Amino acid sequence: MGVEGQFMKDAWRLDLPDWVPDGAQHYLAHTERGASIRALARAAGCHASTVLRQIRKIETRRDDPLVDAALRKLSASGPVPSHRQSSPKEPAGMTTAKPETVPDEATLIREAPPRSAPPV
Repeated sequence: MGVEGQFMKDAWRLDLPDWVPDGAQHYLAHTERGASIRALARAAGCHASTVLRQIRKIETRRDDPLVDAALRKLSASGPVPSHRQSSPKEPAGMTTAKPETVPDEATLIREAPPRSAPPV
């Protein structure tokens, strides 16, 4: 690893214990420190797609409350934002579904697709 790689590795370092998997370290560096996936890959000496897969793997594991709590504890600069919390884009609650009405026969005939000729 060159000087630039060592600098990048130190720049995104989170002072995590050695037992924390690389994927979790990359996830926290990406979400907490804003490290780009390419910069993390350069520092780790692997391809960016490898780091992206590691980050996505951790993201899918956030559904588990134990993993979510562990990531929050490992976070050096405050809580890791949980993707399980509702975002402003989501509606506040469930809406009731409109009851489906069955169209009358005249509407069905008018809106039905044209019949094709029977095969010969």
